[in-house]
Amino acid sequence: MNWSNKLLTISGPTLPGGKLEVLYPEAFCHRGSTEREWGKTTLRHKTQLVAAEPNYLRFHTSIEPEVVMLHEVRVVSNGIDLQFTLNNGLIGCFSADDKQLLATASSATHELFEGVFVCLHSDPHVGGLAPGESKEIRAKIYLMQNDPQKLLLCYRQDFPVKAR
Repeated sequence: MNWSNKLLTISGPTLPGGKLEVLYPEAFCHRGSTEREWGKTTLRHKTQLVAAEPNYLRFHTSIEPEVVMLHEVRVVSNGIDLQFTLNNGLIGCFSADDKQLLATASSATHELFEGVFVCLHSDPHVGGLAPGESKEIRAKIYLMQNDPQKLLLCYRQDFPVKAR
């Protein structure tokens, strides 16, 4: 197994032609992607191979505007196993008059979602605690003028991603 120029190549004697080529990762799409033309559907991204062994590949992908995905590809006995970790702990909304924004973020995000009523969640991930163990998790609520670029700047300063 190897990866080059966005092409994952899986080789084996039981594959027709001896190999399978997969665009990997092909694209990351905006919501509503099936209702717009392809050029307006995809998010720009850059993938880097950070570790390679014959049966294991590890990648770092930056997806615009603010998502980092760490992913691994492994050969297993009955196929290929892919595992993904995405990091972006920021979610927000705008006021009805578009003058203000509210956003929330945490340093270890479990999930982001908009609730059924009028709420936003950037739920911190604790991951359990052993007896006597303590963990530090930071969260923040942003209340500011409607300036998404300023919000992203504040978020990057408050919650730097290791290996962005």
